[in-house]
Amino acid sequence: VISVAQIDAGENAFSAAAPVRLICSDVFLSCGKTEASARVTLSLGENLFIGEASGGTDLYSRQMMLASATINAVNRYLGMEAFRVQDVRTAHVAGAPAILVAVCFRGDILLGAARAEEFDSSYSVVRSALDAVNRRVCCAI
Repeated sequence: VISVAQIDAGENAFSAAAPVRLICSDVFLSCGKTEASARVTLSLGENLFIGEASGGTDLYSRQMMLASATINAVNRYLGMEAFRVQDVRTAHVAGAPAILVAVCFRGDILLGAARAEEFDSSYSVVRSALDAVNRRVCCAI
């Protein structure tokens, strides 16, 4: 049995199947003596989605804040709490530092990775968090 379906071939015919890719527009990290805060702005077209997080000032806490702020912005886009940051680690892969972000989604752990930038790894944490979820954002809607 062969089934054939017809679809409208208008300019938006495949827009529902097009992957959603949130792009990092801005990363802001503020550190005081005992507390830090992060704000990440993601864009999709002309729409902006802002996520925020706060916590301690040590390296791990700052990385978790940046990943959490990123995922908070993704969840804001979705209009629900679909994703949650599980962990952030730095590893050496092929002699270069990389940021790994683990994100929970529907009982699964999604892993994203990005090469750590030498001068500032903040953007690398955001890219890694986006790498973990960008392929699943359309499934969460």
